[in-house]
Amino acid sequence: MRSSIMRFLQGRSCSDSVLGELVHYNQIRFESDVTTGVWPLDDEAHISAWKDYFKQAGKIEVTALLRRIFIQLNFPIQKDIANHPDYRAARGRGILPAEAGTVAEFFSPDQIAFEIHQSPAGAIPVLDLGDRRDFETLIQALFKKNQPTPIPAAQGAAMVAGYNNWDRVRQLKQDFLQTSQNESWGVFFREKVVPQKSLYQDRFILLSRGGYSDVTATAIQINESEWLDLSRTIRLHHECAHYFTRRVLGSMRNHFHDELIADYCGIVAANGRFRSDWFLLFMGLEAFPKIRKGGRSENYLGNPPLSNAAAAIQREILCAAALAVERFHDRHSQILNGIAGQAKAILTLSRTSLVQMAGPQAADHLDAALKSVKG
Repeated sequence: MRSSIMRFLQGRSCSDSVLGELVHYNQIRFESDVTTGVWPLDDEAHISAWKDYFKQAGKIEVTALLRRIFIQLNFPIQKDIANHPDYRAARGRGILPAEAGTVAEFFSPDQIAFEIHQSPAGAIPVLDLGDRRDFETLIQALFKKNQPTPIPAAQGAAMVAGYNNWDRVRQLKQDFLQTSQNESWGVFFREKVVPQKSLYQDRFILLSRGGYSDVTATAIQINESEWLDLSRTIRLHHECAHYFTRRVLGSMRNHFHDELIADYCGIVAANGRFRSDWFLLFMGLEAFPKIRKGGRSENYLGNPPLSNAAAAIQREILCAAALAVERFHDRHSQILNGIAGQAKAILTLSRTSLVQMAGPQAADHLDAALKSVKG
């Protein structure tokens, strides 16, 4: 990795500390020993429960159903609510207070839609929140412990992984009590349920309505209605790519590598081919080296974040990588279509570092990675 970065920086000076930052940042974190060549994968265990939820969505009030699935919604979005004993009991043990109190309110429940979407990594539930305010409520409840934390305008979707669904646990308990005569539920829960996370942990996608990455239809040079439809497609397939890397490759991070892969999938699904100019616009790098304030490139600089000097070089690497990925897709577009093609593309990009994509031998690295993908 160090030598690849030095080749990229040939003719330019770079301090040892900045070089060290870049080497660390550009390490590939994805697992590379994936053997399956059959896509899509089988569905995860929680999908059957969510299919039942979606059937119920047409019969009962949608907000009541959401409060059943997401126990945090039984509490308000309020500063310091996470420290309240009732909130801790609900979130940590699935126990709601005997008397209902103030809850998180929805602004437009009639604009909430449900879908089971087929992705390369298997089916995944999707909640489409037509009112931006309702999307922010769910993000605050599920990611921010019900704190009224501002949500960046450029964030329009989220893939939720490892969510403890206490409604599924309640159903397990009910089934257990109906069939077991001697065993204690407490013992059964600790010994048989807790170790099997698939019995109670869910993965799903939240989508909002609006221009992708807070980019306007004018900036993308199409009409507003078409851009909103394309934005939904980009968001959905972007999050499905994160689902794939989390389930199949064991990693999902706030990182330029992950975002290039995910935006690749979204842009190809919406446009038919990858456009590096769209990607750089979404990142706020359309006029690089000028950086547009509020662009998504501000969000993926690591923890702790890259120094200003390292971040400038890393953005340059990302811009060059995006151009190489566009050329890669155009060379192999016929075999990168559909569910199986998307899986091949994700595996290829996950096995190629950003520095390799940005370098003079990018085509060789990407083509070799594609050849290594089975199926």
